Amino acid sequence: MGFFSSVMPITHASAKEVVPPFISGMALGLVNMSIFLSAAVLQIVFGQVLDLGWQGAMLEGARIYPLAAFQSGFVLVCLGALAYVIGALLLKETGARDIWDKI
Repeated sequence: MGFFSSVMPITHASAKEVVPPFISGMALGLVNMSIFLSAAVLQIVFGQVLDLGWQGAMLEGARIYPLAAFQSGFVLVCLGALAYVIGALLLKETGARDIWDKI
């Protein structure tokens, strides 16, 4: 996850460089919001995956999930990170300069 998270600064820089300067703040906000929104949605989906794998075990009123349910949930997290990396690889190379007027 640490490796895949290194894509975030690249995405922020690229978003700033491919849009006009007067809307770069909005572009960076959308990129940043997508990170937090995906984290929020992923928690809900992870919980659903855990519930699907639950076998009915309880301990002091709390559900006990099997290891396989957690493994399935973490596969989703890894797929999400992989999708983010693939998206970053599809970004246009900017050469660390604004290219919004050349697109």
